[in-house]
Amino acid sequence: MAQAADFFVSYTSADRGWAEWIAWELEAAGYTTVLQAWHMPPGSSFVHAMDDALRRTRHTLLILSPAYLLSAMTEAEWRAGFAADPSGIQRRLVPVRIEACQPAGLLADRVYVDLVDLEEAAAKAALLEGVAAAVRGHAHPASQPEFPGTAAAAVIGRPRFPTALPPIWNVPFRRNPAFTGRDGELAQLAAALQADGMVALTQVLQGGGGVGKTTLAVEYAYRQRTSFDTVWWIRAEEPATFVGDYANLGVMCRVAESGESDQRLAVMAVRRWLEDHDRWLLILDNAEDPDAKLGLESPLDRVVGLLPQIVQGQVLVTTRNTSWEEHAAVAELEVFSPAEAVTFLLARSGSTDEHAAAAVAELLGWLPLALEQAGAYARETRLPLSAYLDRLRQFPAITLTKGSPRDRDPADTVATTWQVSLERVQPIPGAVALLEVCALLGPEEIPRDLLIQQLSSQVEEFAELAGDPFAVDEAAAAVRRYGLIKVSEHALVMHRLLQQVIRDRLDPGRRADRTAAVIRLIRSVFPTDSADPETWPVYTQLLPHALAVTSHAQTLDIEPDATAWLLTQAGMYLWQRGDLQQAHALLERALAIRETHLGAHHPDTAQSLNDLGLVLHDQGAYDQARVLHERALAIRESQLGPDHPDTAQSLNNLGKTLRYQGDLDRAQTAHERALAIRQASLGNHQDTAWSLSDLGLVLFDRGDLDGARALDEQALPIFETCLGPDHPGTAHCVSRLATTLTRQGNLDRALPLHERSLAIREAHRGPDHPDTAHSLTNFGRALAANGDLDRARTMLERAVTIRETRLGENNPDTAHALDDLARVLAAQGDLDQAVSLLERAVTIRTSSLGPDHPHTLSSVSYLAEVRRRLDE
Repeated sequence: MAQAADFFVSYTSADRGWAEWIAWELEAAGYTTVLQAWHMPPGSSFVHAMDDALRRTRHTLLILSPAYLLSAMTEAEWRAGFAADPSGIQRRLVPVRIEACQPAGLLADRVYVDLVDLEEAAAKAALLEGVAAAVRGHAHPASQPEFPGTAAAAVIGRPRFPTALPPIWNVPFRRNPAFTGRDGELAQLAAALQADGMVALTQVLQGGGGVGKTTLAVEYAYRQRTSFDTVWWIRAEEPATFVGDYANLGVMCRVAESGESDQRLAVMAVRRWLEDHDRWLLILDNAEDPDAKLGLESPLDRVVGLLPQIVQGQVLVTTRNTSWEEHAAVAELEVFSPAEAVTFLLARSGSTDEHAAAAVAELLGWLPLALEQAGAYARETRLPLSAYLDRLRQFPAITLTKGSPRDRDPADTVATTWQVSLERVQPIPGAVALLEVCALLGPEEIPRDLLIQQLSSQVEEFAELAGDPFAVDEAAAAVRRYGLIKVSEHALVMHRLLQQVIRDRLDPGRRADRTAAVIRLIRSVFPTDSADPETWPVYTQLLPHALAVTSHAQTLDIEPDATAWLLTQAGMYLWQRGDLQQAHALLERALAIRETHLGAHHPDTAQSLNDLGLVLHDQGAYDQARVLHERALAIRESQLGPDHPDTAQSLNNLGKTLRYQGDLDRAQTAHERALAIRQASLGNHQDTAWSLSDLGLVLFDRGDLDGARALDEQALPIFETCLGPDHPGTAHCVSRLATTLTRQGNLDRALPLHERSLAIREAHRGPDHPDTAHSLTNFGRALAANGDLDRARTMLERAVTIRETRLGENNPDTAHALDDLARVLAAQGDLDQAVSLLERAVTIRTSSLGPDHPHTLSSVSYLAEVRRRLDE
């Protein structure tokens, strides 16, 4: 059995340098240690070795840092020691703090050895003094014993103090004290480069401007500095700085040829030195084309030509250029995650306003450089992040020029960071046109198929792309090479701030021309049948781009017809999806455009009135909906005639609202007129079926159940023929027929129809759509009538939740579900809860429908009955 050791050193990979330095100093002072890096070689069972180490060591030494406290693995290591000594009397846990952090939970009361900000001599003294106190009572040798075993520490050089820099070091940036996040990227980078210095690969960090490639490289160099004797930074963006910095490494390493006047000899000597030595890190920052000429007039006159062929150290390249993937392993660096962005912005700005920080971060697209600017500006000017958010929304172009990023040229801001790449793609055919198209669309994925549509040939630059998929492919490859967009098999993505920069570069005339071409492009491919769920994936894909370009067009006051048309189609799609709030906003914009550009009495204006009225109806704003439908009807009767199908549409929608308001006489008249028009002009059309079903609802409310059932039975085969048996429109008619049958007591026929309607709506509308809630409500009422109260309650509770979430707590349809649920609860004997729900239903219905509406009176009457039962 292995001899017991004094300390098991518990650490994260980010703190390996500290772990090795501490273990070395402890063993130099006569203690024995177990360290993963030294005592658990490749091939061993990590879990077995860790368990054995924890069992045979007297103390667990915790190297405390923020990374350590967040690690689940290290928690598993120290919990074993805590369980063995919960009071701390035996001092099984010996915390050593190496970075500012505050242990919490079970570690909060453990006294730690504090090495934060100490120089090496003071840190060594504090470490040994603290450790001596921890082990007091154990046998301690009077003189230094021989080192036990053949651990890795016996064969490596003495580790440097972790805060000391390597002897050869020229990193031109200070370590960023606000550096947050990126732990996953740093761990992946360390793993890719195999940071033990034994074997390495050339690793490339590729990404667009401002994504934080240089910052990550700096942090990597500082975190891993104990693994290297040489860390050399090369400014690789220009041949002159590249060759000069590369040759200067030879001077620092005292390479004999470093004094040669011929740079070819000097740089070749440096390459040979790198191939002959280890424990070095070479960083090529902002390297462009790997095959770029350096002016050395030799066969190796390329950037990649100067990289060592025998790599015994590490080479790290940061670049925007994707061409490096042909020469080395490439890791694409993305923007911050939302959580990382908020944490960074709060730290950089000194603010505590998480809500404002999240909003700012989202508007900035989580781009690290933009967040650095925002945080710097807020801190420098003592501006609250909420105020910065207001300025960013009102003056985005100006705001992107403010704030001085740490350790960067003050002019190197988000507004300028892509400048070099934009200049380099100028000569490439179609590249500028592609960038301008993408800049006018949304920041979400842009379908490649969209870009091969016929762009407006009136814009000369777009003619290079119009209808030519090969031109689009080549332009996309070019702009991707310079880190300006991301390209996948199916889509292109441009960062929202780069879009802003490109739009700001366009003069007003050029911007208007391009916006007009792009909005016509989107209109040409945008779907028109939002009632068909099979079109929804296309709507979803194109919606953000339609919203983006219509916003630009409205700002420029161009293309009103196309803008209003796109807003209308987008609004009706959102209405079909149950997103009433956003649908309302878009349809209001469409109506305003049409009233301004077409006039108050144009048929297209009537269409906008009709569409907005539908949304207002579903929002429970019946008075407003009725006014809009009456306006639309008057326009259509005047402009199109009393028997036009669009006139019938207005009559039918007006009738629906009148029915909800309890005006059944006017509602029936409107529906009968609409039905007559549609039967005469359309025949067995789906619109005719809608009129049959809607008229049936009026008869249902009048108590004419036979008449209502006859109309639904007439409508259903039309729906099934025109739309199909599983269409949401068919489900509506099935639900209506089932409800009438339920009221007539024909539950054997009604229940399967309710089940069919619910299945269709869940499949095509989704489990939380208002239409699904409608089927749940009707089905629940039928189940209650059939005596299945438990299942009825479950369905009605789902319906209430959906309607409260999607329609709002004060919507009349929400009140409808509350009333039905209350009746089931009362039948189950839960009278208190039933009273509570009925009181809510009465309040909603009184407010939205009026105190004398039949639905309101029904809720009031039943509430009184339940209260009487409760008093008894």
